[in-house]
Amino acid sequence: MKHDRNLSGGCQIALKEAPIDGRRALRPTASLEELAAAGWAIVPVEAGGKRPLVAWTRYKERGVSPEQIGEWRKQFPNCNWGVLLGSPSGNLIAIDIDGPEGQAWCDEQGGFTRFPTAWHNTGRGWHYFYRVPDELATLGVVKPHPQVEFRISDCLCLIPPSIHENGKRCEWRIPPN
Repeated sequence: MKHDRNLSGGCQIALKEAPIDGRRALRPTASLEELAAAGWAIVPVEAGGKRPLVAWTRYKERGVSPEQIGEWRKQFPNCNWGVLLGSPSGNLIAIDIDGPEGQAWCDEQGGFTRFPTAWHNTGRGWHYFYRVPDELATLGVVKPHPQVEFRISDCLCLIPPSIHENGKRCEWRIPPN
């Protein structure tokens, strides 16, 4: 389903919910291997932090296989995990909301966080995942509010079952399906 919402400064962009259209359905708990098989570029991240443990730029073009994740699980036990945003994951973006003021701002912009999409809690707030058209998939990071970032390309964000540096575990509230 497609939603047009006024997100900032009168700019209309089309957001598609993050469920993987036309690809293998995922179980409610969405394993890392299933996310990789569905096109999410998943990389290992330092335990309790946000620094990638591999040179992730090489996976921007070739993607990450479920087998590679299995190898990384052995190499980096107890690590965190992140998804590469933008074209490596099929134009997947994350709206990173850090706190209630950020959530209130999002609601004022049209309430795009109210639509069912894949999302999880973070150490300070929430990540909502959407897909955007190709022409928007290279915008980098846009920060329209002090507690809101549109993480679009050339970045990653933690995903469950990661543990934030403040000790809070990321858990899917609505997993990708």
